[in-house]
Amino acid sequence: MKKTIWLFLALFILLFAGCSQEKNKSPEDILEELANTIQLEDSTSTDVNLPTTYTHEGKEITALWESSNEDVLSKEGKVTQELESQVVTLTLTLQLEEATKTKTFEIVVLGKGNQFVLENAMKTIELPKEISNDITLPLIVSYENYHCRAEWKSDKPNILTDLGRIIPTATDQTITLSVRLTFQNDTLDKSWQILVKAYDVTKIDAALNQLTLPSETDVDITLPTSITHQTDEYLVTWTSSHPDIISEDGKVSSPNVETQVTLKATIQYGNITKTKDFTILVSPLSVNSKFNLVLDEFALPSKISSDILLQTSFRYNIQGTWTSSDESILSPEGKLGSFTGAKSITLILTLTLGEETMTKEFELQAIHEQHMFLDRTFEGTKENVMINENQKLVLENGKLEGTYTTKETTVPEFKEAVASWAAVTSKTATCELFVRVKVDQTWSDYITYGVWGLGLQNACHNQNQSLIKLDTDEIMILNNKRATAFQMKIVLKRNALTTPSPVVSLLAITFDMPGYTFDVDHELVPSKKLWEVPELYQHDVPSIGSIICSATSSTMLLKFKGHNFSSLDPLEHEYIAALVKDYGNDIYGNWVYNTVGMSSFDEVSYVKRFYSDYETFYQLAFVGPFAASIRASKADNNPVIYTSMKTGLDGQYTSNGHLIVVTGYEITNNGTFIYINDPNVKGVAIRMTLENFKKVWRNVAYVIE
Repeated sequence: MKKTIWLFLALFILLFAGCSQEKNKSPEDILEELANTIQLEDSTSTDVNLPTTYTHEGKEITALWESSNEDVLSKEGKVTQELESQVVTLTLTLQLEEATKTKTFEIVVLGKGNQFVLENAMKTIELPKEISNDITLPLIVSYENYHCRAEWKSDKPNILTDLGRIIPTATDQTITLSVRLTFQNDTLDKSWQILVKAYDVTKIDAALNQLTLPSETDVDITLPTSITHQTDEYLVTWTSSHPDIISEDGKVSSPNVETQVTLKATIQYGNITKTKDFTILVSPLSVNSKFNLVLDEFALPSKISSDILLQTSFRYNIQGTWTSSDESILSPEGKLGSFTGAKSITLILTLTLGEETMTKEFELQAIHEQHMFLDRTFEGTKENVMINENQKLVLENGKLEGTYTTKETTVPEFKEAVASWAAVTSKTATCELFVRVKVDQTWSDYITYGVWGLGLQNACHNQNQSLIKLDTDEIMILNNKRATAFQMKIVLKRNALTTPSPVVSLLAITFDMPGYTFDVDHELVPSKKLWEVPELYQHDVPSIGSIICSATSSTMLLKFKGHNFSSLDPLEHEYIAALVKDYGNDIYGNWVYNTVGMSSFDEVSYVKRFYSDYETFYQLAFVGPFAASIRASKADNNPVIYTSMKTGLDGQYTSNGHLIVVTGYEITNNGTFIYINDPNVKGVAIRMTLENFKKVWRNVAYVIE
């Protein structure tokens, strides 16, 4: 009995101890147990329930949630689906009294998927059931921030094109228009039935009735190739019953006897055509009338600098012969002579038909420069470059880099040269010009003017070879020798196929030729020519004002051509100075970089040397103002001597190197005067005598055509 009591007592103590432990669980134990019971789905596309409190063991426990990506799954459980599935980590912090417990959950928030995007994008497309006008077919269809490419296909493209353009027809037509949307690598197709309404053919009749032709003629007729009626444009083609008398472009050839000709006009609008006949009586022309018609149609350029083709056969079987007032300048065959300079020349055309003749005189200016080479036609070797519709040199489609090389060209002996080029460039589309010369039958290596793009910190570096050297911008022949030939090449580059190509207008090279002259007939130039060129004072620019005469002169020329940079910098010459600066030589006065800089604004600009007073006058009279490089050394006691146009006061200064803009000239009984915008002189506008100007001018200029 006693043994039984002790056993019962032991069991009671154990049970009491166990119950005592259950009733006295620590907060940490409670949180641990609760955490083990909380589970979340591994993936979801809908909001997730994230309680802020839990109850466990009779205790209210605070729950705090944190998300690794609030944009996709917020701490409140709100889901925002993205295109691709996203893995988000949720961190739960349970808190009871002072105790805390954390637990993390990785949840895949399912993406919308490409088809979801395609289906919703497709729902945004709305097309009419019937149309009588062109419709806009979007090539990009969007849903929210996702963009799908659209490819349209018409089953009757001769009625409605794949671009939504109606080709008019005389009857109603039903077409099937389909679209394929592509997003990433997935596609979705849909088709619509659309009724294309017939075109109102009475409009074509009205347009056709607008056509009128004379009932009789002995001269050419203007045959329109299109007619506009109301808002529609109709194509017109012509056929002739006697094309030898009236051609299909309206040219009339005189018959021997009166002849009746039928011209048929066919008007077309889309798939609809209608015709109308015109009967015209063509009368014979007199010989004089034929001569006059031929002469009215014929013209020659007022200036020539290369051989020209002189036509000798004309309409009506008329023959022509040419006579030149000076065959050493231009032959009757149109061949330019070996002279140098600018000369006036008279060509006489004699027309002959049977026994009758008629003559006409043509006054021309023949120009033959050997001190200047301009390549505008790009007839040399091309690699990955082509000539575009504007006759400019550009990269071929799909090419990042290309090269154009001029022909090897022989010229009179020269001791120095300056090469330049005109091109539209940018930071991502550049040009680099290379030049070599021939000395004693040996070609030098190429020198380079450096890679140049508008907006880059372009740098030219001096180069010294065995035959030549590049000194800033001048190519000099070494060892007191002379060069007799040259060759240039230019490399065009762009950084991406989507970047527009640099556009090259010309390559230029000008020579310093000892003993060379360039005469201009004095009667070719007027006694006075003045240009109004905007005035800029270089010293208005702080810090660099004293060293930007060249950039200031270039800016004046650009403003003369109509450019305005004041929105970029109130001091426009400060803005241009940064663009034309030679960062290799750390100067603003690199001749080549200034002309290339001006050409980057779609101008034609280059460096040129001058060889006579009248060449200068000719340039000013027929091309325009130019910037001139001068040197007025104090050591040589050779200052710039001028008269201010604002105050009438005389002044002078010296400079080892300076650029001015020559704006005009005036030849008077009291002497010849050169008019100048000098960026170094307060008031800018000055005048110099021709003699004083020639004492300081280096015969080098920035030309802008």
